[in-house]
Amino acid sequence: MIATNRDYLKLHFIVFLWGFTAVLGKLISIPSVEMVLYRTLLAAVGMGVVMLFAKVPFYISSHDLIKLLLTGTIVAIHWIAFFVAGKISNPSTSLVGFATCAFWAALFEPIAKRRKIQLLEISLGLAGLAGLVIILAFDFD
Repeated sequence: MIATNRDYLKLHFIVFLWGFTAVLGKLISIPSVEMVLYRTLLAAVGMGVVMLFAKVPFYISSHDLIKLLLTGTIVAIHWIAFFVAGKISNPSTSLVGFATCAFWAALFEPIAKRRKIQLLEISLGLAGLAGLVIILAFDFD
């Protein structure tokens, strides 16, 4: 597959949104937990409106509800930690934390999918963490 200018535009837009999220997190004066709560509420209302217009039923089985609540808890912890990092440090430092995504995915995905942890995935994730340590070591000098 060949990347097009449209693909690059989408990539740059996503990077801009991530960076802007960190900057807004730094500038907004409400605590991180409340910020995540309001963002989640806004997303839930938006998703509800989309589901109403698409005539998708709101029913969900109790088994799927448990999965969604566990996933939502992990995502909430992630966003709270992201905004706390942005408030106590700076937006660029909190964005560097995104580099740890490969490491956490390498740890949690095999558990969730009940498969063996891949040494290569863990190694690449640890390499990302090492880069994070190097970047942050210069930030605190």
